[in-house]
Amino acid sequence: MIAIIIVAIVVAAGAGAVFLLKDNSDRLPLQSTTKETMRLNVCGNADLNNYLDERDIEHIQATIDGKEEKTPLTDANRDGVIDQKDIDKVREIMEFRAESMWYLDLNGKYACIEGPIESVAIQYWPTLQGLIAIGAQGLIDYADSSTLNSINSGQYGKALAGSGIRSFGSGFGTAYDFETMLSIGVDTIICGSANIYFVGIEDRYTETTKINMIRLPLWEGNNVASAYLTLAYLLGSKSYVDAAYEYMAYVNDIMNLIDERLPSASERKSILVTYYSAGASALDVEIECRGSGSYECSVIAGLNNLASGINSGAILSEEMYYGTDIEYLLSKNPDYILMLHNSGLFKTKTDQKDAYDKWTAYLTTTSAYKQGNIMVSAAGLTSGLFQTTLALMIACQIYEDEFSDIDSYAKLQELVDRFTLLNKGISPSSDDYFDVNVNGAYLYVG
Repeated sequence: MIAIIIVAIVVAAGAGAVFLLKDNSDRLPLQSTTKETMRLNVCGNADLNNYLDERDIEHIQATIDGKEEKTPLTDANRDGVIDQKDIDKVREIMEFRAESMWYLDLNGKYACIEGPIESVAIQYWPTLQGLIAIGAQGLIDYADSSTLNSINSGQYGKALAGSGIRSFGSGFGTAYDFETMLSIGVDTIICGSANIYFVGIEDRYTETTKINMIRLPLWEGNNVASAYLTLAYLLGSKSYVDAAYEYMAYVNDIMNLIDERLPSASERKSILVTYYSAGASALDVEIECRGSGSYECSVIAGLNNLASGINSGAILSEEMYYGTDIEYLLSKNPDYILMLHNSGLFKTKTDQKDAYDKWTAYLTTTSAYKQGNIMVSAAGLTSGLFQTTLALMIACQIYEDEFSDIDSYAKLQELVDRFTLLNKGISPSSDDYFDVNVNGAYLYVG
């Protein structure tokens, strides 16, 4: 994989990286390489790192003076002119008193968010993860029906059950009810790609009916940490921003650990990540491609993903996974196969074994099966909040010698304790404490 980067700026809050883009397109592809692509996507972040600070003001002033080139985020107020007003806007954002902010969404489009943001509707459970991770779950008034069902009946969101969150139905594709969205009274909808969620809704708004649309890669690709940071700034709270930086530092620590220990590129193993739906035909295989999050998880883990040629631009759509038949997988014959089943997070060992037994019956001719190199995980762990941690687990499993002294379960426990509500207010000695060593099966090896 060719990294497009460059300068790592290390400060107390974590490592940031400069990633320069030309401001000549209203549709930029989703970034999907490694940690160096992380970027705070709020307009005003003129130097394109992960921090909104005095360096951005200096960069804007240098642009005004003709000493720096304009970047995609230099024009803080998006009025087409780089001047003192942009410096003033950056200071407003830095001091959390901005009444409006522009940002660059994951579809490569600039959008204006007007505050204060006090009531939000969320689509898809990774969005819930992001709000919880930065401590903003109290803003949620509505969720899509599937996510709300997970809150009310699942392990992960149980702390929010009974909190008054209601369902608006569905926000997938064009299936949403536009009149319902206008009537529920939220000021902001938080979701993913405009090609997947609430398709076309921005075109239906008027000046009097507009709702803020925050579209960020909360699970897509591997920019989750920067999505959390951008979200935190857009929500306008220092506490959210501080929490987002903490998560970014956690992610960078894992990525740096993996990068330092991986074998040379020529010695790295190959893999395909596949998704099997419980109701699917045995021969229907969904190959996880660029932009899916699960593809990027395997790349973070230091593997050569053989689906690199599928969806090379990582542009997301309803057909983004490019499902193929099992012949594709057999023809590639990777060293390892990671099978994902259903949605959700914390499967039991029985769940994982049942999935393994069902689907490997069709993979017995592969080298991965013959060598005992087929792994099973839950789809919810390879993208979103848990993506980097599962990548570490995969690296520890496949590159055992290089990671023999690393306790990936300790990192998973840290994630659960710090960035979820599973153990909030619960002592490790309590029977209610979620101990990852005894609760759930995260990477099952058949």
